[in-house]
Amino acid sequence: MTQAKPLHQSEGSIVQKEMRDYLAAGESHLQ
Repeated sequence: MTQAKPLHQSEGSIVQKEMRDYLAAGESHLQ
C-alpha cells in the first residue's frame, strides 16, 4: 500500500481516524 501525500491537514486527520477505526476493528475481531 502506497502512502499518499495529504493535500490538506484535515485530509491527513481523516486518514489517521480511518486507520484507528480499522485497527480497532481488527483488534476486536481477533479477540
